[in-house]
Amino acid sequence: DEELNLGASASPTTAGDYPTYHIPSFLSSQENPPYNTAGLIKQDTGYVGLVNQAMTCYLNSLLQALFMTPEFRNALYKWQYDPQNNSDPAKCIPYQLQRLFLNLQTSSKTAVETTELTRSFGWDSSEAWQQHDIQELCRVMFDALEHVFKNTKQADLIDRLYQGKMIDYVKCLECGKEKSREDTFLDIPLPVRPFGSTVAYGSVEEAVRAFVQPETLDGANQYFCEACSKKCDAHKGLKFTKFPYLLTLHLKRFDFDYNTMHRIKLNDKVTFPKLLDLNSFVEVPENRQGQEEGSEGLPDELTVSKCDDSSTTDSGSALDDESCPGPADINLPPVHDNNQEDDEGIDVSGSGPNQHENEKNRRHGLCKGPYLYELFSIMIHSGSASGGHYYAYIKDFSNGEWFCFNDTSVSRITNDDIMKTYGGGALRGYYSGAYSSSTNAYMLMYRQINDDNCDAIKVQDFPPHIKELYSELKEKQETDRRIKDRHVEMIKLKVYCEHPSKGMTDVRVYAHNDSTFGEVTSQAYETLKLGGIVAPADCRLVSYNPNQESIEVSFDGRETESMSEILVDLKTVDMLLEIKNPDDEFEVYQPGDISVKAYYVDLEKEEVKVPPFLIRSPLSNTVGNLKDIITMNIRANTPSNNMVFVIEKYCYELSILEDDSSTLQQSGFSTSNKMYVSNGPLEIPFINSKLHTLIDRFENVITLHLTLPETDPDTLARMSIPSLSAVQAAATAKQSGDAANPPVEKAATEPAVTSKVCGARGLMLPLILTGAGDEESGGISG
Repeated sequence: DEELNLGASASPTTAGDYPTYHIPSFLSSQENPPYNTAGLIKQDTGYVGLVNQAMTCYLNSLLQALFMTPEFRNALYKWQYDPQNNSDPAKCIPYQLQRLFLNLQTSSKTAVETTELTRSFGWDSSEAWQQHDIQELCRVMFDALEHVFKNTKQADLIDRLYQGKMIDYVKCLECGKEKSREDTFLDIPLPVRPFGSTVAYGSVEEAVRAFVQPETLDGANQYFCEACSKKCDAHKGLKFTKFPYLLTLHLKRFDFDYNTMHRIKLNDKVTFPKLLDLNSFVEVPENRQGQEEGSEGLPDELTVSKCDDSSTTDSGSALDDESCPGPADINLPPVHDNNQEDDEGIDVSGSGPNQHENEKNRRHGLCKGPYLYELFSIMIHSGSASGGHYYAYIKDFSNGEWFCFNDTSVSRITNDDIMKTYGGGALRGYYSGAYSSSTNAYMLMYRQINDDNCDAIKVQDFPPHIKELYSELKEKQETDRRIKDRHVEMIKLKVYCEHPSKGMTDVRVYAHNDSTFGEVTSQAYETLKLGGIVAPADCRLVSYNPNQESIEVSFDGRETESMSEILVDLKTVDMLLEIKNPDDEFEVYQPGDISVKAYYVDLEKEEVKVPPFLIRSPLSNTVGNLKDIITMNIRANTPSNNMVFVIEKYCYELSILEDDSSTLQQSGFSTSNKMYVSNGPLEIPFINSKLHTLIDRFENVITLHLTLPETDPDTLARMSIPSLSAVQAAATAKQSGDAANPPVEKAATEPAVTSKVCGARGLMLPLILTGAGDEESGGISG
């Protein structure tokens, strides 16, 4: 199966992925654009965004650019999935790309997920946290598509659209003989600055001219010319012989500063035109007199690898400044001053397709050759060499309007937004970049202007197999919509329970609004796994306040009512599954009653008994009645008038209850209260007594609730986490130098840890936190 060894995966988005009573959490990482604009819904822009799975903004930018390329989208739609010749649909990249493009073209959502596509890449969930380079991803994806397209009508799709040709040559400066060989490229990597210079190229045209500028081989580096039979000075470089239909220019903004020994991002200003004329950069056959074809006589040390490898960045050409005219000579838009008040050659006014087409046709008529290109995509990186965010500005070919595709957000943009991507700004002395602005163009895409230009295929013109796939997607979307509508009507309850063997625990229970209260009680009973421990008749759900650990109200006799009726008057959806003894009766809890937790303090053993007794009482009850109820519950042999009752008031204030005739409200009782009971009477003042000391110490005890991770062998194996015993054994073996007999990793039911002996996966978290192992884009982004 085809796999892309780059990163991404995400949460489930299909109906089959939802658990029975689970409400999924649709979380995404939506970055804010570097300008003040909000994403519009599809009916306002006509386009759909992509959900950022974790750090897949670079992937989203590339996918949107490919989707907005009519020739690529149309060709992809013509390809038909064949179950006999292709892999599993879930692992077939072109098929999943078709589905994603159909979603982007037909979905009514604001944004769609890329989960199914990234799964077809062979990426697991951990790779969603890996940031990669757009250029690298583009190449790897094209390679995967070419592999699947073999022996189909789309076999030459990538070459037909994106492949250009060039000559790698060495020319003797004495006899004029030239040795060369032809090579191909998918993109042109352009340095932002000349090697060793601190001054950047001012424009893309200047960078292209430097790209083909030849290198002179002289001195100790002289070339041995067979025609001259001696070593001679020579020119070595590259010449373009054919530019592709879709031209990709990669601005190499990431570099390494050998002075500071830091990776840096070059934020220098590099302008680029709306219409790019490259005809003067092409080597035509009639101008190649005295040139010998083939690679014979071209030593390996003088060869240059393919231009789609960024190792070609310092190669040159025989074209000198005279034969390689500047922007004014090749009918490019003029370069404006630094005030940037004008358009700088980019028309994004959206004034209508007529003006857009008229300008394009006028320039095409003035062009002397086939290689006139129209800008349609700007990949942008915002950030530094250690991290950042990708998004894209892309033009709609049908009307000339420009849009910002920033993950889930799609919005229209202005001239100012595009001009800011040139880079530049105020200087600053910081190793991560020379300029204060870190938002600039990183990759440019141009389309050749010719009679083959086409528009994207419309829904009504879909091929039959795409119409069938479209129907399947519509049906799936409708199914997902119904499931989500039902989940909107679901109630998420948090149910607490004083479990007989586990102590206080809590679980999540999902129920529909129409479920009866009795059904939800049974569901909570099953979820807490109380079968065989407590009889269902000895359990009931009551409204519960976990902060005050108090019961709010009981629902006796309402088992047949719906949950919507039960919860209508409640401020919380927290519940307690109350458990009683088989011989006892449930107490009725009325709204407005208070809860009292009574602790018995044993002065002889110097301890406070836990758990406390929970007592409900109306505020109108007297203190004397409450004392009698507490005495009966703690089964004290001493009458209540011979016992000491201490109430905890606000801010841990302790006071003795003495006035039995006053009501609980008059005595300062609130919704939830703590009381301490002990044998009495006291012989010394309460503040100096042992009772006060014991209560005060108990009040200042902090309870920590720990959630222990699952450490069963299956869980550890699924998450690729070595067990603690395996890590310790490996560390011991390493210290003893027993490398010849490494320990066998064995999962054990104990907490697992990660350390440097865990291998690559064990180091995943440290790598993320420190930013180690970054690609060219660097660090954590997206």
